[in-house]
Amino acid sequence: MIRIVSREPEIYCMDIPLPDSPLQNLNCYIVRSRGKWLVIDTGFPLPECSQVLFGGLEELGVALPDVSLFLTHLHNDHIGMAGTFTDRGCEVYMNEIDYAHVVMYRDTKQWGEKFLREGFPRDELERQAERNHAIIYRPMKIFPVTPVRDGLVLTVGDVELQCISVPGHTPGNTCLYIPSYEIMFLGDHILFDITPNITFWPKVKDSLRDYLDSLDKIKAYPMKLALPAHRGNDGDVYERIRSIKAHHAERLREVEDIVRGGPDMTAYDIAARMRWKMRGKDWSEFPRHQKWFAVGEAVAHLTYLIGEGKVVKKETGGVFRYK
Repeated sequence: MIRIVSREPEIYCMDIPLPDSPLQNLNCYIVRSRGKWLVIDTGFPLPECSQVLFGGLEELGVALPDVSLFLTHLHNDHIGMAGTFTDRGCEVYMNEIDYAHVVMYRDTKQWGEKFLREGFPRDELERQAERNHAIIYRPMKIFPVTPVRDGLVLTVGDVELQCISVPGHTPGNTCLYIPSYEIMFLGDHILFDITPNITFWPKVKDSLRDYLDSLDKIKAYPMKLALPAHRGNDGDVYERIRSIKAHHAERLREVEDIVRGGPDMTAYDIAARMRWKMRGKDWSEFPRHQKWFAVGEAVAHLTYLIGEGKVVKKETGGVFRYK
């Protein structure tokens, strides 16, 4: 399904299905100006995604030599088909920090070791990998990109789009902004009916603090049209920023209370005691691959609390515990 979201400048949105994902869909945006096209994000490297994306581009009359691709961040539902574009001669833009993570951490065993140190049971860790989209939907190969950074301006015909670095959801997460029309492509930085996952990243000191700072950064931009990468955009974007910040403040209080209320615990133990919206399931019934994201979010909040001097982390027998 293709719908037009702006006539001036000309912007379309394609609803790319994301099979077996709670996100349900990817909003793939296409900007057109003077015969040039910019596609924003791709979907998973799956036939279901490919058929919709390239069928839609054909329906719009897009000639691939006239197309550039912009990737908002490194998650597989956004970069999964990037190699198809580069194979067809298209230029692909991506934040240089996220691209470095794609290259450096293609071997997911490194991630597994980090989760083991946070108390994730080895048998569960191995079994969750069978359905973890961060693992099974990786691009088949490393694709070349033109690196971008904060403040860089991309031109599509007569339209100028500014890159805005908003680290947090990923280390190099990047929004695109059209200043002359006050249109913001949000990627996963702000979603309107679900809260973006914040996890821990190698070589990132405090991803939650980065994310909260990035919310303040994006709030300073005038936005007449705010376009998220998933689901709808009903509601006021500035009110949504406020509610996301309130959510994390409540989450931090919850995590601190859990740590205060028990013996020294691993992040896995703490995540098991946190409240999650998973159709009423308790932790024992949680899908294993969702536990991966839950534990990552617990670590992000624990790291923030360590920075505030409210929690201490210690290592015992190769496993981290918090008190």
